Amino acid sequence: MTRFFEWKLWYRNKSKRNPLLWVGAPFMGSILLVWVFAIPIAQIKFTRRDEQVKTLTKEEQLDLNKRRRKVNVNEEYYRIMLDKMQQESGDYENKRVPRLSGEPTWEPGSSSNEAEDK
Repeated sequence: MTRFFEWKLWYRNKSKRNPLLWVGAPFMGSILLVWVFAIPIAQIKFTRRDEQVKTLTKEEQLDLNKRRRKVNVNEEYYRIMLDKMQQESGDYENKRVPRLSGEPTWEPGSSSNEAEDK
């Protein structure tokens, strides 16, 4: 135990005289060692992850594109709402009610002025 205290005093005196050599160099050396050993370990991790991801051939890509249907946001919304309503109530049916006179329409190609003109 006394040797440790002797070494501690010796190191403290040396580091007071030249702190860059006795404190900075070991610190930078430890950072360099961690950097040298940590990069290959991280690279192994990413390499394994890349191996797990399958790359598609051109034929598989074309096959996937052929099977894909075009998505329309409005159609999807109404399809989901219809499915939800059918789950809630099987006998529910939408009924269109007549508009009140002077009520504006929101259909494409019409304006609110047309309803007022009628």
